[in-house]
Order: sequence, then C-alpha cells, then structure tokens
Amino acid sequence: MVEYGQYPATYNITPSATSVNEGASVTFTIDTKNVEWGTNIAYTLTGISQSDLASGSLSGTAVVNQQGVDGRATVTVALAVDNLAEAPESLRLAVGSTTSAAVTVLDPPPVPLPTVQFTTTAGSFNEGNSGNTAVKIEVVLSTISAQTVTVPIAYSGTATPGISPSTDYTIASASITIEAGQTTGTATFFVVGDTTPELDETVILKMGTPTNAVLGTNTTHTHTVVNDDSDVTPPSIQIYSPNTSIVTGDVATIFFQLIEPSTDFTASDITVQGGANLQLFWTECRLPCEFHASRMDKRINSLG
Repeated sequence: MVEYGQYPATYNITPSATSVNEGASVTFTIDTKNVEWGTNIAYTLTGISQSDLASGSLSGTAVVNQQGVDGRATVTVALAVDNLAEAPESLRLAVGSTTSAAVTVLDPPPVPLPTVQFTTTAGSFNEGNSGNTAVKIEVVLSTISAQTVTVPIAYSGTATPGISPSTDYTIASASITIEAGQTTGTATFFVVGDTTPELDETVILKMGTPTNAVLGTNTTHTHTVVNDDSDVTPPSIQIYSPNTSIVTGDVATIFFQLIEPSTDFTASDITVQGGANLQLFWTECRLPCEFHASRMDKRINSLG
C-alpha cells in the first residue's frame, strides 16, 4: 500500500460529456492518488463568465469523499441559458496548474436569427426654412443578439437627395448598425430647409438583406417632408392670344403663362367672360398645379 505523504498527489479529470447545451449541467469527476480522504481540492472554471452559470461560482473546492489510495471528488456545473446567438464556448475545469479537462458549451438548438424591421412604416416632418434638420428612423430587433447586425438602406421617393443646399435632403447613413447586445438602431438623413413653395415630398427608406438577422414585416418606411411655405404674393401671369377676333364656329386660343412657380394657382382661378354662346375648355394644364413657367392654353369655341 502506498503511504500518504511519501508521493506527490496526482489528479485525473473526466467530464460526463464532451459537449453540453446551455441550460443543462455537466459533472467533472476528479480521481486522485496520494490524497487523503476529506481533503478539499481547489478548482477553477475558465472559458465562460459568471453570468453563464445558473448557480455556483467560477472557483471552489471539492471534497475527496472515498477512503483508500484512489480517492474521488466530483464537481457539477449548472449552465444558464443567456438567449444570445453566440459561438461555442470551451468550459475548462482545472486543478492546479497542470491538470484540466474541457467541455464544449453550445447554444440550445436551434437558435433562430432575430428579425429586424422599422419601428413604424410612415412619418412626417416639416421642411423648415433654413439649415439641415436631422430625421432619425428607428429599426428594432425581435431579440437581443450576441452578434452585430447590419442592414443596408436604399433611399428613393419624390424628394431629391444630394449635396445641400441645392437638394431636398442629404443622406447621413446608407446602412444601420445594431451593436451586439442592443435591440435598436437608426438611419439618419437631413432635411434641407428652404422658403420655396412646393408640394409635399417623400423620402422612402427600404431595407436590403441584413447581416446576422432576417427581415421582418416592416421593411419600408415612407417619410413625408411637409411643405411649410406658401406664396406671399400672387403669381405673375402673362395672357396673350394670336386671335384678335373670331366668327361663329371659329376657335380662339388664349395663352396663360406663369412667370414664377406657384402651388396656390389652379385652373379654376381663370375665368373667361363672353356670353352664353362661348364653350370654354382647357387643352393643356399641368396638374397638380405646381407650375414652373409652364404654359396653359384655353381655347374658346364660338357657337354663334
């Protein structure tokens, strides 16, 4: 029989499995030689964090609980489920600096990728009269991810992008990044303010194929840039006609030409007086009435 104390203690560690899923537990069996019964064996756990444990800590002691030359101790590690999509981890139990054994910790199968979508599908913002105003459109993940999620964004709509101040808006972010551990991100563009009367315009954001996520339901957001300018003075208009007189059955053409753009001027603002025997109708008019020095023709039919 080997007498205790005459030879150095030795340890052999055997895990109950080579891999284990989060939410389960694994037992490490420590077989010893030349270690007395009742001895507390110090151990450490590495490769995981404290939050990965359902109970216990990353270090502790195990008691040799069998008599004889070959003593045995066991350590059971209970793992928590963190609901994060992450790479496999290596859980290692070590006794001293030379003896250890490792187990691979896996996510519970399967772990679906989170969905990503716009928080809302529409919004609006007043254009303003000057400067660049930031508009932030939020996207949200369905669940926290341990991986960074990126989403490309394509811009379209009736508003004109480009370099301020000659355009309606400028693009600050062509993609959205949601950092690991977060659930929201934003796409940003800047509305360029002006004092020119114009129609309301749209900026449409559409998601492309994301990285580390899948598209949800709300993949398009339409943002309306609301015109907050109005004509201070009535538009100037020129009226002319090649016809100085007509007889019964002839057609006279009268030209109406706006000198500057206007959103407040419509076809109903023009009337022609000449009696009940005149038939009036438009032959050319741009509607809705945002006129950029465009020509409107009114023809007059003389019915007798």
